[in-house]
Amino acid sequence: MTIKKYCVCQAFAWRQGWTVPNEILELTDCEAQQLLRTGHIKHYLPPKPTTKKEKVNATNH
Repeated sequence: MTIKKYCVCQAFAWRQGWTVPNEILELTDCEAQQLLRTGHIKHYLPPKPTTKKEKVNATNH
């Protein structure tokens, strides 16, 4: 059983509660199949690390 991370696109009822958009869930492939098909979740892509130069430019616009 493989567990992967997914990002919530649309709120839905999940395990006696509600999810919120941009929440990160860890789901098995079986749990994720229908939620992916209906657009409730998408594969989680971790943020890209920024370099020091990008950080300096972002704070000194």
